[in-house]
Amino acid sequence: MVPEDLGEVDRLVALSIWSTITVSFLSGLLLALLSYKKLFGLGVLSPWAGCFAVAVVCGLGLTAVFRALRLRGGEFSVLATIGAMRNSANIVVRLAGGSFGWGIPALLAAELVAAWAAIRRLGGRQLRSSLQLACTSSMADLIKTARRWRRFPLYEIPSQVLDQIAAAIPLLIVADRLGSGAAGLYAVATRFSTLPNTHIGAAVGDVFRSRFAEYVRAGERRAAKRLYQRLMARTAGLALVVLVPMLWLVPQLFGFVFGQAWLRAGMLVPWIAAWGASCLVVSPLSPLLQILQRQNLKWIYDGSVILATAIAVIAASGTDLETHVRLLSVAGIAGNVVYFIVLDTAVRRI
Repeated sequence: MVPEDLGEVDRLVALSIWSTITVSFLSGLLLALLSYKKLFGLGVLSPWAGCFAVAVVCGLGLTAVFRALRLRGGEFSVLATIGAMRNSANIVVRLAGGSFGWGIPALLAAELVAAWAAIRRLGGRQLRSSLQLACTSSMADLIKTARRWRRFPLYEIPSQVLDQIAAAIPLLIVADRLGSGAAGLYAVATRFSTLPNTHIGAAVGDVFRSRFAEYVRAGERRAAKRLYQRLMARTAGLALVVLVPMLWLVPQLFGFVFGQAWLRAGMLVPWIAAWGASCLVVSPLSPLLQILQRQNLKWIYDGSVILATAIAVIAASGTDLETHVRLLSVAGIAGNVVYFIVLDTAVRRI
């Protein structure tokens, strides 16, 4: 998204492909080792699960590479169908596998098909040429390119790991303290409450990433700031529109739609929805740190959200599910407030 030189873009694509292949094989080896040692409950997996992991991670990585190229070209109509294609492929294979009683192999196959479902639509024609480009690129050029763009892996990989930890902690804590039933209620409420951010936020973020990067490459700093301000106001308004029915209407309808057994999950929706609304404001704006190459600033958010979550977990000890959800949601909102301050500060300094 950032470089102006098309030759540099080609080198970054080649470097990304080699990185994807390397990470894919490392992931497969790690999963095979954990499965062999029967750690973290992974002993139930097939001995071939590592091979599935290689293919899945490779497919996801290549999708990310081609998606970035389409974003750079402003091909939003293509990107709009990608999430739906992946989700549909995953659901179809899971249902088919479940109907035949395939169990875990069906789940692995679903992840594999979903990972590669978007490749043909997103970059099928580019796949062969990109692989040829990766094979013919000079290793010395790739090393120089990696050094020039070292801020991305040095800052973003640890940041993404922290993001995944912060995202996984709430469900793990609820499951450990309150049991699988409470964890199921929390998972359903969370999945429902975060749907707007997952789909709307991602689509808006794609457009913002492309336009903001275009302005920055052209040196139009004022235009970039105006785009940021307009989008911030619109996402805030959209978050409010989404939040209002989540606060009052959805909890009442949850039991009617999903059954009385899930009524308690509906009562959790308002707090999680408030957290999701704050995500809907900041998530579409977050690519600006990558484009401005100020990824180090995101560590301020990462540290704050980990700290806030840790405080919430300690404070919720010995309480019920509702209190856990309230405290964890407040922690998430506090982290997003810090994130917004970080993003706003970065934009003001360009």
